[in-house]
Amino acid sequence: MGSMIDQLWPGWTGLGLFGLALLFTAGLLSIAGPAGRFDSGAAPLETALLVLPGGEELVVELAVSPAERSRGLMFRDELPAEQGMLLVFPDTGFRSIWMKNVRFPLDLIWLDSSDCVVHIEKDVPPCPREPCPDYHSMRKAAAVLELNGGSVDRWGIEPGDCLEFIPPVR
Repeated sequence: MGSMIDQLWPGWTGLGLFGLALLFTAGLLSIAGPAGRFDSGAAPLETALLVLPGGEELVVELAVSPAERSRGLMFRDELPAEQGMLLVFPDTGFRSIWMKNVRFPLDLIWLDSSDCVVHIEKDVPPCPREPCPDYHSMRKAAAVLELNGGSVDRWGIEPGDCLEFIPPVR
């Protein structure tokens, strides 16, 4: 039996985060208006189930568009303990994150195109005003997972661990 993505979308084998990005970008484009503009009062972000190496399951919001990735977790007062946000990029590259207008500490986890951890920054503090430092991986990444500060230690996530993402069933 293959992965959940293979079961839901045969032929997407091996695409991991890229498959998710393509799937949700297509979904976002289908709800865009005639000029390709998105309603600023759009529905909440799509979510996926994240299965950690120890078997724990979290719900992650998928930030796929440039606007969604830019906003990230800004202006929120909290992030529920069993939730996170996955910033999904259309390609693999060197990614930089800052904490401007984020109100609580985060663990930042950079993932490669195989959904494996390539870098971790723990307990990154909020930045209420500029200048805010950048946090980046020295290895190329296809996504950045944002979890509450302390989550990496809580669940024992380490570089080299591979994560599993299960998209929602429609």
